[in-house]
Amino acid sequence: MEKVSIIVPVYNAETYLDECLTSISIQTYTNIEVLLIDDGSIDGSGIICENYAKNDNRFRYVKLKNQGVSNARNYGVNLATGDYVTFIDSDDYISKEYISNLYIKMNDDTGFVVSNYCVVDAGVIVNNNDFRIDGELFSGDVYKDYYFLGFQTLTCWGKLYKLNIIKQNNILFPNDMINAEDQVFNYRYFRCVRKFQYTDGSIYYYRITNAQSLSRKKNNKALYSEYKNILLKRRFLDVCEVKYKELIMLEYAIRLLCQHGVIDDRLKKYIFYYQYPYKGKNRWKFFLLKNNMYKIIICIVKAKYIIKNIVT
Repeated sequence: MEKVSIIVPVYNAETYLDECLTSISIQTYTNIEVLLIDDGSIDGSGIICENYAKNDNRFRYVKLKNQGVSNARNYGVNLATGDYVTFIDSDDYISKEYISNLYIKMNDDTGFVVSNYCVVDAGVIVNNNDFRIDGELFSGDVYKDYYFLGFQTLTCWGKLYKLNIIKQNNILFPNDMINAEDQVFNYRYFRCVRKFQYTDGSIYYYRITNAQSLSRKKNNKALYSEYKNILLKRRFLDVCEVKYKELIMLEYAIRLLCQHGVIDDRLKKYIFYYQYPYKGKNRWKFFLLKNNMYKIIICIVKAKYIIKNIVT
């Protein structure tokens, strides 16, 4: 039975940390090592981690100075001794068979395995098609299926990676970014592999309500991180000739606009593929973005969200 390393970066997550670590400790796949990398927490997270490390020899706790989630994950990768590695945020949790179902799908030809996931909002599990992947869409080629993977391309959680590929290619999370660092890690990893598998049996429960969540932490580097990500995303899409790359960048531009309210005109040459003949509903998106009609786009997106919630 091959070993799976589980890396959990921790930062002031005492509210949900116990639920996260309990879900890991009861995995049906037992040959795991759990690396709890504390990024300088000042709440009770350290005590919780120490208790798990004391009572279960598969858990190891390391306390670092606060240097960000990328540094914590990179530190965990350096310590990892497994054949495979997966990342779990400290305010999320996983199904009992999560690791087992991911591992079953892994083979010599597979570069990584993607799990299904649900969103937990204010304690309520959101379980609809917006947060689930239709496995029938996939060919198993990440360059062809990148668009259909959707949100799963934006995260490092919900996946099982091969640790030797990460270490041999020196794939790291960027320490100078506080947003989109997961995406950059994936660009680097996906350039080294091509084939992947998907499992509907493994469920990752992604929590969106914790204000101290690693994925929601903001500071004045946030916009810089997103802009750097655009350049790296464009390079990845072009070099790997990713299918639907024009739509990927168009939709990411709208996502970025809704987060920050503006898109720097200097970056539009990297966001848009001007030679691509945008058609249908994508034509108006392109036109509005190109002509800086940002408020109209934001209003449309918000209206669609409200209508969708009323219908569902």
